[in-house]
Amino acid sequence: MGKTLTPQNLGEKNKKAIIELLRSRGSLSRADISRALNLSFPTVSSHVNYLLENDYVNEIGEGTNTLGRKSTLIGFNARKGLVVGLDLGRSLIRLKISDLLGNSLITLSNKVDRQNNGNSLVNRLNALIAEAVQQCGISMEDIMCVGVGIPGVLDKESGKMILVPYATGWDHINIQDELTQIFDCPIVIENSVNLGAVGEVWKGCGRKFRNLVYINYGVGIGSALIINGSLCTGKNGIAGEIGYAVASPECILKEYNVEGSLEQLISGNSIDMELRQSQLGISSLSELFEMDSAEAAEKRNVILHKIEMYFGVVLINLASILNPEAIILSGGIGTNVGKLLIPRWEKMLETNLPVPPKLICSKMKSEENVYGAIRYALENIDDAYCSWG
Repeated sequence: MGKTLTPQNLGEKNKKAIIELLRSRGSLSRADISRALNLSFPTVSSHVNYLLENDYVNEIGEGTNTLGRKSTLIGFNARKGLVVGLDLGRSLIRLKISDLLGNSLITLSNKVDRQNNGNSLVNRLNALIAEAVQQCGISMEDIMCVGVGIPGVLDKESGKMILVPYATGWDHINIQDELTQIFDCPIVIENSVNLGAVGEVWKGCGRKFRNLVYINYGVGIGSALIINGSLCTGKNGIAGEIGYAVASPECILKEYNVEGSLEQLISGNSIDMELRQSQLGISSLSELFEMDSAEAAEKRNVILHKIEMYFGVVLINLASILNPEAIILSGGIGTNVGKLLIPRWEKMLETNLPVPPKLICSKMKSEENVYGAIRYALENIDDAYCSWG
């Protein structure tokens, strides 16, 4: 049953509406608020006075009206509290603290050992948070919500992460419990690739699209789906796990492996393993691109052709099923190799689809995940923020 409407919760609803209006539209006069929300001027004045007394909003100057008495502008107090965004990557932790409008106060990062990062995760996370709080001169009590991106999927029953290939020591960590011991506020956890899509839609190349696929192609390969402006996660929260895509019949696996068929073929981890076993004496794709020998050029062409064909097949299949406006490529391979191969993939899409999507390389320098975590935290502060004493 719905909540019975009483004068008390009607007032609460109106205060929330005023705050949301000021958050989305900026500073307004009391008369502007009254017109926008279709509330009486006395009701708006009463609620605004309460919000002023409790620092939810501020008076920030006079309006621009030219007739009569100048109106006082009311603005949302973005420093009433703070939110934290965390991107827990396989090889790098990123942390961002922002105000309640998403304006960044600080961004820090800390490298972790990909071969043993789970075991050192909690200690490094504690140190990074302590450093950020000290540098910003804030208190932990100022933090109202924490958004967290993880490189797998959260098993809500156990609180642990699952589907985390290319990393060790993660599966025994109850990330929800660990973070609860650090923060005394709501904590919301989502797959980091999903948050990357949210970050792109909020701050990056995805702002003008309502239907897109975001692909993070680096150590592993994952994607996230934005459909009609909303994140689509699927029944079990694993929609977009294209590392499990099968690019050709001979690539069908004979038994299940947490490292999917496509990732076994062309993930950054698989390519690096292939290079370590070669005669070139290198261990990564980035090193291969720095070499100028004939052997390196030959190997580079072989790998690029492999990525072009297998990844191209997956792009065609994604676009044919979802009909997105755009596909955004991110991650080390997605942005760097993508720039070389996008013309070829565009040709493949044009010759196989009636309406091909735009292919775009992310310009957010791998910060879209942590921005997505901030956005996710902001979307989950309403009840905590609007606790009217």
